[in-house]
Amino acid sequence: MSYSFAVKAVTKAAAIMAANAKLAEVVQQQPVHAHDMGKAAKIIDIVVGMVEAPKEGESVHIHVSGSLGWRDYSATVAESFNNASIHVSAHVARSQD
Repeated sequence: MSYSFAVKAVTKAAAIMAANAKLAEVVQQQPVHAHDMGKAAKIIDIVVGMVEAPKEGESVHIHVSGSLGWRDYSATVAESFNNASIHVSAHVARSQD
C-alpha cells in the first residue's frame, strides 16, 4: 500500500502539523500504515528541521510518500513486510496564493 501527499504552511511548525494530519488521514484510509506512521512523523521533523525558517512572503513545502509491502497476505501483516519506503522532502519558497 502506498501514499503520497504535499502540504505547505507559513511556519515550519504549521507545516509539520499539516503533514502529521495528512499522515493520520492516510492511516484512516489505509490502516496498515499505522505501522510506519510514527517513523514517517519523525523523518518529517528531521527533514523540516534541516531547512531554514521561511521569511516573510515564503512558505515551507513538504512532500511525503511511502509504501509498505508484504509477501504473505495471510500472515500477520506486521510480521511479513518485505519492503518499506518513506520519502520526505522539504523546501522554502515564495508563497503564491
